[in-house]
Amino acid sequence: MRKALWLALMAVVLIGCSKDDVDYPTAHRFVELLTVLKNDAQGMELEKVGLNDSESVLLITDQHVDAQLERGRRVIAEYSVSDTDVSSRPMPVRLHQMGLITFDTIRVVANDKMADLADARMTVVSVWRTGMYMNLQAKVKFDGEKRSFAVVADETTLGSPIVECYLCNVGSDVGVTVIDRHAYGSFFMGDIWTM
Repeated sequence: MRKALWLALMAVVLIGCSKDDVDYPTAHRFVELLTVLKNDAQGMELEKVGLNDSESVLLITDQHVDAQLERGRRVIAEYSVSDTDVSSRPMPVRLHQMGLITFDTIRVVANDKMADLADARMTVVSVWRTGMYMNLQAKVKFDGEKRSFAVVADETTLGSPIVECYLCNVGSDVGVTVIDRHAYGSFFMGDIWTM
C-alpha cells in the first residue's frame, strides 16, 4: 500500500513537471523615451528614436491617453511587446505607464547672458543621444516648489567643432531637501547639431 501511494505521488510529480508542446509568447518590457506621433480615439503611434544614429521604430497601440499630447511631444513610457511581435514593423505594443518629461529645444544664449542663467544644483545621472535628441536623467532636489531645467548653448561656440552647452536648473537651491527626485529631459538639438 505504501509503495503504491509513493508511486502514485511520483507519477503526479513527474506529469506536473513535464514540458508541454505549447510555446507561450514572452512579453518583453521596456521603459524608454518616446515621441508621440498620434493620440486619438483609435489609438496611439509612438516613435522609438534609435540610440545615436540607429533606425527608429514605429510603435502602435489601440490604447490612447486622455491628455492632450501634441505631435512631437516626448514622453517616458513603459510598454511591452510579445516575442511574436518584437521584429514586426510597425511594432504593436501594450502601454502600461506613460508620463510627461521636460521637453524643449536647446536654446542659444548670448555669451554675455550666460552668467545670468539659473544655476541651482542638480546631479546628472546619465546623458545619451537618440537621433537629434539629447536625453538626460538627473537627480533634482525637490522641496515642493515648481522647478524646471533647460539646456542652453553659448552662441559664440556655434559653428565650432564643439558647441558648449550648459544645463540650467531653474529655481533656487533648497534649504531642506524633501526628496531627491529623478527627472528626465529630452532636448532637440537639430538647430545646433552639425553632422
